[in-house]
Amino acid sequence: MKRFILSCVLTTVISIAAVPTFAQSNCDTSINHNMIGNEQYTAGNFTDALNSFSCAVALDPESAVDFNWRGNVYRELGNVDLAIADYTQAITIDEDYAVAYNNRGWLYYTQDNLDAALDDFNSAITLDGNMAYAYNNRGLVQHIRGNAVSAVADFERAIDLGLETNWAEYNLSRAQLDTNQAVPVASSTTVDATVAQVQNLLASADTAYDRRDYAGAIDLYSQAIVLDPNNADAFYYRGRSYVTLDNFSAALFDFEQLVRILPEFEYGYWERSVARAELGLFDAALLDATRAEHLDPNHVNNFITRGTIAALMGDVQTAGTEFQRLMNTWEVERVTLDDLTTTTALTLNMQPRYVFETQFEGEAGQVITISAESTQADPIIILLDANGEPIAGDDDGGDSLNALINEFTIPENGTYTLLISHAGGGSIGAMSIYLR
Repeated sequence: MKRFILSCVLTTVISIAAVPTFAQSNCDTSINHNMIGNEQYTAGNFTDALNSFSCAVALDPESAVDFNWRGNVYRELGNVDLAIADYTQAITIDEDYAVAYNNRGWLYYTQDNLDAALDDFNSAITLDGNMAYAYNNRGLVQHIRGNAVSAVADFERAIDLGLETNWAEYNLSRAQLDTNQAVPVASSTTVDATVAQVQNLLASADTAYDRRDYAGAIDLYSQAIVLDPNNADAFYYRGRSYVTLDNFSAALFDFEQLVRILPEFEYGYWERSVARAELGLFDAALLDATRAEHLDPNHVNNFITRGTIAALMGDVQTAGTEFQRLMNTWEVERVTLDDLTTTTALTLNMQPRYVFETQFEGEAGQVITISAESTQADPIIILLDANGEPIAGDDDGGDSLNALINEFTIPENGTYTLLISHAGGGSIGAMSIYLR
């Protein structure tokens, strides 16, 4: 596991009997389903991988390895309950299966079930004293519980074992701050100097962020966090920078810290919700969206968040409905563009709370891709059918903050309307609209 995140409390009781299986008669006994499942998993074809590993466990219900692999697939598909159930079954079959303990412990950790997570990480380390990930993960639990000295020891062990990521080093630096190993007791003069240094770093980071130098912004925000590990602004904007670079694991880590520092700050839950959804943790994402809405029920970000989650879940129609509610709520100006064609891109100059519309003729069965691209603004798009009903929508499905409705099949002949507006990542700037 390479994600360094935490999530909501797990309250569901897992029933192994609830795990679906495939009848052996549906699975070709001449095929190596485990090998094919691994290839599909590596390629990111998780639905196909699920079918393969389900056949594998149906044909060999005593294979701990196959149950562990199917658990990995369920995890990638965002079904935490079934993933935990499969990891548990793997452990039931082979009580010495260290990897399954670590994998299950990670999911407990993402659900804030720290007691269960710690038990599993301890078991993994007892069974395999060289499992770097288990040490790093146990260190995260120890740190959350205030056992910074133990966390430092675990992170150092993970680094010694060659954990192939800089996260362990970052986690170590944070734990060292809490043990006063990295930060000596300072005089009031030193404190004043540090505050000024943090402010200067944040000002430079904000400038980099505004000009979309996100890598540079991340470096500066990180320097500020080392000096002030509870700086909410630094975590918020560094997390946003990671989002634009599609590094959602890192973004989620930052939004977790933001929620920890400001538990009543609705933006923390909106941002964490989308990051979780990008990582396939849909149940947790929806829970965060609900928390944010309770904190600020009338904010348009509720539409953006729910629409983004729907789009990531593949429900583009619901995404379109949510984004239409957004545009209906804040629209101050409607601008009609020329018709959209496959030969020429449309360009527009987005302004705050503007909605642009364009039309094109579609034929039943056509497969189309629509994108709205900008280096300045943050596009949102909605596709309406001939009756004006939303049938698809997207916010950040393309590169960076670009919107993308990808390979959508036109349901019937007619005139279709595309609506274009913006989200919170930028409301001013040139956009290009493409129909392919």
